[in-house]
Amino acid sequence: MVKPQVCLQFSYYYSLIKINLYGILTSSAWAPLQASHACQLVDILHVSHMWDIKPGINFATQQLLKFDLHPAYCLYLAHQYNLLYWISAPVQSLLSSPLE
Repeated sequence: MVKPQVCLQFSYYYSLIKINLYGILTSSAWAPLQASHACQLVDILHVSHMWDIKPGINFATQQLLKFDLHPAYCLYLAHQYNLLYWISAPVQSLLSSPLE
């Protein structure tokens, strides 16, 4: 036979877990991430590359493409962080721009 006190404790802990789970799922951590400065994204890219965090690298590179970065800086980032798919667009842009 189950004691009533044990049932009350289980009910209490179950309600705590349910409240905590609801808090976790509705937390702002699950909101879409945005960066307001390119330097924030370069920092995310650096740390993610250092620890080989693929989602962080993907997030930073996708968001950095939205900024108007100089092609030479894009080539620098491509070399620094081994972003092979970043090479063609900056090279084309640099080759098509007139020399001053």
